[in-house]
Amino acid sequence: MYLKPLLRSKLFTLQFIVLLILVINYFCVDGQAAALSEERFTYTEDGEFSQQVHIPTYEWIPKDPQLKGIIFAIHGLTLHGKTFQVAGRTFASHGFYFIAPDMRGFGRCYTDPGNKFSDANNDRHYVNYEKSTTEFLALAKLLHQRYPNVPIMLLAESLGCTTAMRMASSSPETFHSLILSAPAMRINPLMFVLPENIEEYTIGFAAHPASGISMHSFYTHLVSNDPQVVQGALADPLIRKNLHPYELIKTFGEVRRTSGYARKLQKGIPILVIQGSDDKCVSPGSVSKLAKAIRSEDQTIRWFYSYGHLAFETDHLRAAVVGALISWFRNYRPEYKPALEEMQKEIVALGGTVRD
Repeated sequence: MYLKPLLRSKLFTLQFIVLLILVINYFCVDGQAAALSEERFTYTEDGEFSQQVHIPTYEWIPKDPQLKGIIFAIHGLTLHGKTFQVAGRTFASHGFYFIAPDMRGFGRCYTDPGNKFSDANNDRHYVNYEKSTTEFLALAKLLHQRYPNVPIMLLAESLGCTTAMRMASSSPETFHSLILSAPAMRINPLMFVLPENIEEYTIGFAAHPASGISMHSFYTHLVSNDPQVVQGALADPLIRKNLHPYELIKTFGEVRRTSGYARKLQKGIPILVIQGSDDKCVSPGSVSKLAKAIRSEDQTIRWFYSYGHLAFETDHLRAAVVGALISWFRNYRPEYKPALEEMQKEIVALGGTVRD
């Protein structure tokens, strides 16, 4: 069973649309929305599923036991699961179980002085995409066993899209759809030719070969064209600010496998791809190659002129990106267009503003 038959349910579709509209409201209207959300969900770090798989997780769990869906979020390079916190709170406050783990070598797998997630036989301080995928799959299957009739949707960004496609292609019965933001089909050449990056890579590696290469220039010049997003990332203590050369080599190798994972995706799986034209981390033009590699006839690409790399792993979401999600679902039920327009007007009536 795939997501498309589920979307034929008017109740599910309307609830999901209302949720996405409220995402914009969450960013625009002050503490009242946050307070309302906190009454509706429980936030947990390293819950029972985490203890079974032994990886860090961040979970926003609705207090209503009747789940509308499960969002399994996968972070990008240098980031961690909690970067989805705003999206997680909003989805959970409207009935969606939202879970986001940390990959090996990132987040609290890396910043783990007490070795809570590592031991002598299994060190998770280091990047290992294959083992991370295995652990994420185990986590997803535990969720599927616990909630067999609840659809699991993969929401991934950047390098996380590669992992998401790898998971969905190896276990198609577990997942119902994919939302891929800035998929890493090909690294943007600016990563290598930007003068500031070259200088930082060279000086950093020469001066501190053991501690790795500083990623400060990467964040300042490439990760986003939105200063708020950049400052938020630089201030986050769980986001890695340096990478060892071997970790970058592993990352480039994993990115090269993206098209192979894409080709193995099941034909009927619904896919939404979101891409900004001003993405300086991955090559925006490679989205067309990804679409060609994916065999599914149910794929949608939304292109955003002048938008940068990060879309979901930030507290500063763009309203147009949320609108793309709304449109994706609206295409299944076009008769809901008038209702959507009315709900969007209510945001202004509540005193909010839409961030461009």
